[in-house]
Amino acid sequence: MNMTKILVTGASGFVGIHMLDVLVSVSRTVIALHNRPLAEHLRERYKGKVTWRQVDIVNDDLAAVVADIDTVYHLAAYASNSESSEDIALMEQVNILGTQRLSLASRNAGVRHFIFVSSVAAGSNVLDEEDILSLSPYGRSKRKAEAKCLELSTTNFGVTVLRPSALFGEYHEGSVYELVKVINQRRFFMVGDGRNRTNFYYIGDFIELLLLLEHKDEIYGQTFVACDEPWQLKNLVLEIEMLLGVKHMRWHVPVFVGYLAGFSCDIIRYLTGYSLPLSSRRIRAMQQDIAYSANRLEATLKFKPKFGLKDGLRRTISWFRKEDLL
Repeated sequence: MNMTKILVTGASGFVGIHMLDVLVSVSRTVIALHNRPLAEHLRERYKGKVTWRQVDIVNDDLAAVVADIDTVYHLAAYASNSESSEDIALMEQVNILGTQRLSLASRNAGVRHFIFVSSVAAGSNVLDEEDILSLSPYGRSKRKAEAKCLELSTTNFGVTVLRPSALFGEYHEGSVYELVKVINQRRFFMVGDGRNRTNFYYIGDFIELLLLLEHKDEIYGQTFVACDEPWQLKNLVLEIEMLLGVKHMRWHVPVFVGYLAGFSCDIIRYLTGYSLPLSSRRIRAMQQDIAYSANRLEATLKFKPKFGLKDGLRRTISWFRKEDLL
């Protein structure tokens, strides 16, 4: 097993770095792809441990890239909340065409297993793998990319698609960091009663799952939602407060007031160009009731998250503090 080569696309990103850390710790032979110039600290971090290659999966010849590769972890993607024609075109190029080209080249080169990290954005809210409603241009691009590579799946070239929910963890300053930061600064307020559910997934659990998938022929040609148990927002906030040691009165704002404030901030940003911490998009995100299901994944692989949300939050907040981000 250790003699086989693994290809990781998007290797310089959040998931990619965690993936490389684990792969090199177990002495796997890794080819790491990146699209933009590689940061020097990453080159030094994995010096002599991985082989870096700068590759454009949309335009470059990929035959040599996937030669002698046993397993491909396709993490690379272009994500945007924008619905501009430029962003939509770029998502279609990278997410659809890039995935199609890479999966086809992998099959032709004799790759054994192609693992595609998609997104729950390829489906809608409270649902599982069978849901077919895409909510955004990004989700639509991921859904189409799934179809392109899954149609190539055979017993000799297995394709597995994972749709993770929102990931968080060390080396990432995303939505969990923004939430932790405002709670730590005692600026958080709850829009509504906070009973709406949300799904965050700790990166350590997701990486363990990715490694578990390799060469499991019972998952070839299948799509799985990857997530932890959903939490009500009010309970998530309470857990973060406890980990931070922050105790304060949580203001509850009626939903219509929250949206009014969000739209007001949108107008101010449009007129002045000044960025504000609140927006209608953020209010919508706080109001979403999301409860994804990983039942199929758990039943097929008997996989349960090792860390879970509580331990993942503890580890992540510890990293925020170590990096002086709080």
